[in-house]
Amino acid sequence: SNNRVTARLLKEMYPSEPEFALGFVRNTMMDFGLYESPMDCYPVILGADETSLMRLVAAYGAIANGGTLVEPYFIDTTRNTG
Repeated sequence: SNNRVTARLLKEMYPSEPEFALGFVRNTMMDFGLYESPMDCYPVILGADETSLMRLVAAYGAIANGGTLVEPYFIDTTRNTG
């Protein structure tokens, strides 16, 4: 799974500083707006914390827009003008 690759990559990047790696991932998640305050434990690296659909959509939108945060919105109604 991609989660295992992520965990291994962090382990290789920071073999003697696992707390720094965890902090780096937590800060990145908060920068993207995925979590307001992620759990302070290693399973959060694998996505083991809960979030809302709106936060998830906003984070993916930022990735798709080259890092620019966008405010997601709902489409309430549609009209067929044809």
